[in-house]
Amino acid sequence: MFHVSCIVVCHDESLLLVPTLRSVQASVEYARDNGLEVDIHIVLDRADAETLDAARSNIEQGTKFHEVDFGDLALSRNHGIRMATGEYIGLIDGDDLWCESWILDCYLTAASEKRMCIYHPEYNFVFGNSEDHIFMHVDMEDPDFEFGAIFRSNYWTALSFAKRQYYLELPFEKNRLSEGFGYEDWTWNYKIIGFGAIHKVVRGTSHYIRRKPKGLSLLSKTNNLDTLPGFLPLYQKKKSPEQA
Repeated sequence: MFHVSCIVVCHDESLLLVPTLRSVQASVEYARDNGLEVDIHIVLDRADAETLDAARSNIEQGTKFHEVDFGDLALSRNHGIRMATGEYIGLIDGDDLWCESWILDCYLTAASEKRMCIYHPEYNFVFGNSEDHIFMHVDMEDPDFEFGAIFRSNYWTALSFAKRQYYLELPFEKNRLSEGFGYEDWTWNYKIIGFGAIHKVVRGTSHYIRRKPKGLSLLSKTNNLDTLPGFLPLYQKKKSPEQA
């Protein structure tokens, strides 16, 4: 079993996938240099020819490729997680970037934690359109954390790091935009709290989130359709994935 499996989900990123894979490879090599066993899984969901070529031409030998036909980001993540064997999972989309120390810093933080925790970077650099900005994730144990705000907006991105077991026990829900439900990451972030999880920030780490032109990203389409996250009652007592 690997310490960490990296799941890269791709669709039609074409050459934008190349810097993503380079950042993943850099983070993997940094972790390996410090003693971790890490593998890479690339999930190609209805990927076009340029994206397929970019994936196979810019990654190390031994990378696992999974060609699927879901047409859904949530289901693609779930598939990659099921195929992986790492104790921990690191998620990234095909046009985003990790900092070099991301995998190692997350693993070292998680390995010393006995509680059920989901890890996020401290800083997020959003770029790629006219709305470039930086924002910080909030740790649930930080005095600035306001629980009620999670009903109004999503506190954390989907590029999380956690035990594979947690993602298996609580898979991402398919986006049902035509029915008025989306925001698979927001829904998952909310529902995992109901299992007793704590969303934690790994200090000193950063992600780089590429925004597509307005109207082309899943987030833009979801916002334009006035969809809602698929929340379930939070206060209902449930078993945690570790207890199940």
